[in-house]
Amino acid sequence: MSRQGINEFINEVNLLSRVHHRNLVSLLGYCEEMDQQVLVYEYMGNGNLREHLGGNLKKEPLSWKTRLDIAIDSGKGLEYLHKDCHPQIIHRDVKSSNILLDEKFVAKVADFGLSKAGPDGGFESGISTVVKGTPGYFDPEYFMTQRLTHKSDVYSFGIVLLEVISGVHPFSSQLPDGSAGTLVEWVKRQLPTNILGIADENLNGQYSEDVMIRVIQLAVSCIALQSIHRPDMEQIVRVLCEARDADFPVESVPQSPFSELTPLSSTYTRSLQSSDSSDPAAELVLSSACLDRTNIDASYQVGR
Repeated sequence: MSRQGINEFINEVNLLSRVHHRNLVSLLGYCEEMDQQVLVYEYMGNGNLREHLGGNLKKEPLSWKTRLDIAIDSGKGLEYLHKDCHPQIIHRDVKSSNILLDEKFVAKVADFGLSKAGPDGGFESGISTVVKGTPGYFDPEYFMTQRLTHKSDVYSFGIVLLEVISGVHPFSSQLPDGSAGTLVEWVKRQLPTNILGIADENLNGQYSEDVMIRVIQLAVSCIALQSIHRPDMEQIVRVLCEARDADFPVESVPQSPFSELTPLSSTYTRSLQSSDSSDPAAELVLSSACLDRTNIDASYQVGR
């Protein structure tokens, strides 16, 4: 095993030995002998999220409810790392294949080999570090500045959210419109005139259109070019929970109108307040303005 591989192995053992959350995969044990390193995790009977997306003929398409539950579960795992761990932890390799699913489709974030524990004061100002991660998922701002913050995980989670919504891989030789390219490029082409065209056809329209638009809006805000315009994981989880409850209300709990959802961020709220339109579709025009093709494309070139 390479020195880098050994370092990632040690890093993962150290981190997983001290973090415990129902939405983080549990490390049961490890073995290090000669040049062989083995990690033993809890059994996750349904594999990883990526295997259930993109029209996999061997897998039953996930329902919209299940997709929202998976997004909430994995979001809660990241929220714990960012907010409740001391010191805070940035995962640095959030992607659909690193979200594992147990027999009941409870999602758990896995693979902490690239994770970074921050200083006692947190990651608000960022730390300088070599760019690592998976092309298609990592933050363009992190790539350009080499400064890592918790918002770098938010960007990656935004890509995962778009995968959950669309079923499309971040890199695809066959996008839904027949072209080849990146998921971000394809999503930009759908805004604002074909917003619901982003939704996976395998869902067969089994969702509230208003809820779907709001979740797309959330995903787009996560991949804003500047990290200051992105929500944090606590806000993301709250909006996703409200979205699920609006689409699948519990009869015994009174539900407020979905239009009254908690704003994603103060910056985003000010943008919406300056708009004359209350149409959720029109609001996405403002979100898409946060995306800049030149700089986003740069992040996808690394590692090719």
